[in-house]
Amino acid sequence: MATLADQHPANAHTHEGAPRRRAWPMRLLGFLLLSLCVSILMEWIGMAFVYDQPSATHSEAMVIQEVTYLHADFREAAFGSDPAELITWVAGQAYYYVMVWTHLERGLAWLAQQIGFQPYFMAVMNMVQLFFIRVGILTFSLPVFVLFAIVGVTTGLSMRDIRRWSGGREFGGVYHIAKRFAPKALLVAWFVYLTVPISMHPNFIILPCAVLFGVNLLIVTASFKKYL
Repeated sequence: MATLADQHPANAHTHEGAPRRRAWPMRLLGFLLLSLCVSILMEWIGMAFVYDQPSATHSEAMVIQEVTYLHADFREAAFGSDPAELITWVAGQAYYYVMVWTHLERGLAWLAQQIGFQPYFMAVMNMVQLFFIRVGILTFSLPVFVLFAIVGVTTGLSMRDIRRWSGGREFGGVYHIAKRFAPKALLVAWFVYLTVPISMHPNFIILPCAVLFGVNLLIVTASFKKYL
């Protein structure tokens, strides 16, 4: 006996895709939480085995340096607002509602006092602040990825037209491989910048990943099949 999905395959695909669209915010939240946990773990490992600074001095210095980068490079925008001040304010509000308003900070402080892990607790607080600052910087850097994406797609479409009119060969395998790697350039940029255990200028991570993202889209559009 045929099922309703068999009789209406288009509806079946629609119902299958709806949960996936609804699940992406939870996946994004899980990705950000994983990045935060990895950054805290790497900081703890550095405090225990690598860094010469006492207590949470290293993480505190990272926060100060990231704020310095923020105010040095994020100039006043064309619409009159200051992105550096906006990112700092949003990061402060996010820290308040996540750590203070929920009493999570107080609970972690009590737990650290009971087990004698006060320096590691202070490092967690600093890394959470650093995490929100870096998320703000990455969010304001998304136009860079959009710019390189436009350049890559435009160049790729031109190369596809040249290949079509000159009788070039199809590259279906290259297209499918490049298509799978297209969103990973964004994820790599975010994960590396959010978890790197040293204070690094965002341009050293964002620009190479943006170029890689643009080149990936160029390959995708250039290798797309000539005739639909």
